Amino acid sequence: MAAYAFIIFVIAITAIVAHVDHQAVPSSGDSMQTTEAEWVVTYGGAAQQFLASNPGYSGAVTDAQLAPGLASWASLPGAMTTAGIAHGALVSSNRAYAWGVLPLSMSSGAVGRLIKNDPELADDAALSIDVNGALVNPETGGTTPAPAGIPNNAFVYAPQ
Repeated sequence: MAAYAFIIFVIAITAIVAHVDHQAVPSSGDSMQTTEAEWVVTYGGAAQQFLASNPGYSGAVTDAQLAPGLASWASLPGAMTTAGIAHGALVSSNRAYAWGVLPLSMSSGAVGRLIKNDPELADDAALSIDVNGALVNPETGGTTPAPAGIPNNAFVYAPQ
């Protein structure tokens, strides 16, 4: 009888271990991508500050022009480059845009996680992905035309 109880115990433990092994756990790639997306949001905040200090400006904005708005994040453009994030900022129609082409292929997942953390951002489509010239907010499905200069599949932050 004890042998049967032991066998049932072993089967139960094996089932529990198998179940725990197959639980969804965020990958380190997900965490890194969210961090990279947050970098683009920070970079976009600096672009917005640049526009506030330079009303009427239109065109590309360099890392050097954004440096005052980055303050303690002054090393951010270099970190983005080191991480393999092609990035840029521009002003079009009196709106600042910052973009980054994330090195992983799950940009919409990163945008979705950021939107869920700050639902106010979803309301004005500040976070989006450039899909063939349209800025698409993956959470709301809202679209707006992308200004020239933002690459296809780029993660875009355009604060109002």
